Amino acid sequence: FGLGTDGPLRPFVDGQTTRIDRRQFEVVRGRDALLDLLWRMGSIEVSVLPNVDFSREMVVCAFLGSQVEHGSGDEAGRTGAIAFRSAFEFEGVLQVEFERRDYDGPCTDQVQPFALARVPRSDLPVRFFEASEPGDPVSCGP
Repeated sequence: FGLGTDGPLRPFVDGQTTRIDRRQFEVVRGRDALLDLLWRMGSIEVSVLPNVDFSREMVVCAFLGSQVEHGSGDEAGRTGAIAFRSAFEFEGVLQVEFERRDYDGPCTDQVQPFALARVPRSDLPVRFFEASEPGDPVSCGP
């Protein structure tokens, strides 16, 4: 495993709307499990997904759950997106790093940020962890 999105961690879908409204992380190691996940998400068409070769790859998934506004006035904001940063092996565990991307100002849209990425198949346990610094802010609305 190496670092960065240009290496073995290859994000392929993310968004702000899913039926999964609680914070959770999943590792998908088979096509049937991926189809089950998509059904539970309720918002992704199978046709937009790349062909995942589950003999060589697996899918890591991060869901932040429903996001509510926090703060007030100029400091109001909340997470509007999530993105993977890296995947690497450390002490026998596959470490998957993600970042939150907060809105650049107040926003009333209800969102459930999520991201899915392909990584090389591994039987190692997987640990998801949040980057210490947030990613670039995102705009609210179109």
